[in-house]
Amino acid sequence: MLLLQIGASVVAAAVTAPVSVWTGQWVASWSGSDLVALPALLLAVALPPAAVSLAGWLIGNWGGPERYHLSPAIWVTAGVSVATFVVAGLLGLNANEPARLAAYTAADMVLLPAAAVTTFQLTAAPAPVSLAPGEPKLPRLASMPVVRFQF
Repeated sequence: MLLLQIGASVVAAAVTAPVSVWTGQWVASWSGSDLVALPALLLAVALPPAAVSLAGWLIGNWGGPERYHLSPAIWVTAGVSVATFVVAGLLGLNANEPARLAAYTAADMVLLPAAAVTTFQLTAAPAPVSLAPGEPKLPRLASMPVVRFQF
């Protein structure tokens, strides 16, 4: 299940990282105003962690009790996303340069799933114990055979 969570999160990051940057650039092009740039920036920073966390959460809780919690993972991956976006901006991230966008996407594909899945594992509810059919609900006590002597 852990590998499926990681895989789904990596795919979500691979899709949403470049799409969010391109969409943010498109939204920012609507106007030269700084107010229009804020939603574009929010979109570029918030979409990948939400998608990565949601993908890992859905796969982790697939077909069973809700063991993993979505909220902590979204907050942790959002913090990682802001950090990677700031570093990428300082290194000259540009949606029109494929090599820089590919490097940013690769960093997101590693860092965001790692943050999400680690958070899922650290905040997971204990796994339910499944009993065999007919198994008593109370734990069995250890017993020792007793030797009986008769004269």
